[in-house]
Amino acid sequence: MIVFLGGLMVSSPFVLYAPDRGDGMTLEAGWRAIDEELVNPELAAARARDAREVMIPDFMSGQSGADGAFGTITYIRGVSGVPADSALVTGKIRSVYRYYAVVDGDDGPRVYKLGGNGDPSVVNPETSASAPPKHMLLDFGASDFTLVLHVANTSHFQAGLMTAPVIRDAALAQRTEDGRLAAIMLFAGLFIAIGLYTILLALWHAGESYYYSGGVVLVLIAIRLIFVQDFEWLFLPFISYPASLRFEYVTFFTLLPMFYGLACGLFPKEASVRGAQLLFGVSGLFALVAIAAPLPWVFETRNPYMLVAGICGVMVLMVFLRARNKRRLGANVALAGWAIMIMAMLADAVLTASGALGGLESVPVATIAFAVILMWLFTMRYRREQAERTALSKHLAMANEALGLRADELDDAQQRAEDALRIKSSFLANISHEVRTPLNAIIGFSDLLISQSHSPVDAQKQREYLSLIRNNGQQLLVLMSDILSVSDLEAGRFEVAHDPFDPQDVVDMSVGLLAPVAREKHIFLDTQCQSIEIKGDVRIMRQALIKVLSNAMKHAPDNGVVTVHGALDENHFTIRITDTGAGMPKEEMKVALSVFERPGHAYTSDPNGGMSVGLPLVSRLMTLIDGRLDIESIEGVGTTVTLGFPVE
Repeated sequence: MIVFLGGLMVSSPFVLYAPDRGDGMTLEAGWRAIDEELVNPELAAARARDAREVMIPDFMSGQSGADGAFGTITYIRGVSGVPADSALVTGKIRSVYRYYAVVDGDDGPRVYKLGGNGDPSVVNPETSASAPPKHMLLDFGASDFTLVLHVANTSHFQAGLMTAPVIRDAALAQRTEDGRLAAIMLFAGLFIAIGLYTILLALWHAGESYYYSGGVVLVLIAIRLIFVQDFEWLFLPFISYPASLRFEYVTFFTLLPMFYGLACGLFPKEASVRGAQLLFGVSGLFALVAIAAPLPWVFETRNPYMLVAGICGVMVLMVFLRARNKRRLGANVALAGWAIMIMAMLADAVLTASGALGGLESVPVATIAFAVILMWLFTMRYRREQAERTALSKHLAMANEALGLRADELDDAQQRAEDALRIKSSFLANISHEVRTPLNAIIGFSDLLISQSHSPVDAQKQREYLSLIRNNGQQLLVLMSDILSVSDLEAGRFEVAHDPFDPQDVVDMSVGLLAPVAREKHIFLDTQCQSIEIKGDVRIMRQALIKVLSNAMKHAPDNGVVTVHGALDENHFTIRITDTGAGMPKEEMKVALSVFERPGHAYTSDPNGGMSVGLPLVSRLMTLIDGRLDIESIEGVGTTVTLGFPVE
């Protein structure tokens, strides 16, 4: 992808410093220059004949400062035959500049300020300079005019007119500028994305240090590319020209130690930790100079830093050679990358120094080479690391699987034992009372009847005693039936029937069975049930309804109300039983549905204590037929139990 983008930027109309590719008027020849002076634009045309001829690229020379490049200069060129709706695309100019167009008229020359990145006429012009113009519209209505360019430099070691400006159609110029922006942003964005992805990948997989170094280098290259191509003002419109130059040099001084840090991460046993510390220290000093020193000092540090760069290149080469001698993975690829990088950097330096800026300068060749080699190395290393991790993970997984199976078996056995012990303890603790109470009643009243020869009992008392014996026997039978039903459900021996019946008959029978209890407690029974034929298990409906209704009767207060409403609701026959008892809190509802548990509330256990078998049995029965059991209860108000029986 990176190589493809690089080729596209060279061959397409979006080439950064060749915006006239295929159209436009390139203003390469015919320039004149007046050194050490910013000539008034109105007088520039008259003085152009005595000015020196210019061959582009033209560098300031023979003036003050480093290499004689400090000072001012005025470039002049006559232009004719400019079509309407044209625009001037600036050439590459270092330092501060401004373009003017001078049109001769009947009342004298008229000067039009076209644009620039600052005012060259002020003292220290760099301090007030900002973003360069994209392209400048030639909308003053004249096809013939004189183009005047003022340039001032007080800091850069190499200033002047580097590439020729171009006059082209304004719409095409805008389109090219948009394409240039898209290309460079895509190029830089791709590098930033790869760099950040590399860093995140290392964080995710606990990768080696070279992942971080490589990711930081890619991000720094992308940021430096944006600053070199003057796109930083898109993101930081408030940044000044000097700050932009300083940041560009800071990234330049930071890259080299990161390169060596990358080599140290790739081949730590072949690298020198002290050498890396020394290199980072020297680069840090240069970066401090770039941040705080005067701009001329910053540019003066470029040449000595190139010596540091050369030393760094040799240090990296020595690391790669040692790695190759020891046959480290990726050493040959690293050496090839080092050679390509050095050649690409030299080519970029030659192009920059000579001013021969064509399409190739739009592509940072060294950057592309570095990215490709880096991705290649990372891929090799990553595959090896993944193979080692996969093998280790496989062995660990096999061992963990065996241990896990054994642990699961032990946990299951322990859990089954604990559950069985808990159920057994709960059952034994509660069944004794549930069985003892009716048995004591049966034995006691039987003794009274047996001993009546000494103290005769009248017929009414005998019937009362026999009724109590019968009721307690039935209570004991119901308890045993519940326990056996739960056992059958747990063992999977409970079979569900699918017979036709009328649920109204079941409701009437259940209410009639519990009517004596209602009369004894003066409970008002409100029964309303729809008569309809359905298919299902009449035994399950009858047993569930009796259990819920029995609870409602038992815990409804004297003179209370119990309602039973049944109706067909979509694919369920729904029966709602509501009582005006004490209710129960939400936290006890789950306990109420547990077999052989005794919640501390009155709804599911009688005042004298007992096992909660009724509701758990109803819950199991409803689950067996895919039915629905819902409990809504409010303390002090009452409880509503909803039974939903699926119908066919």
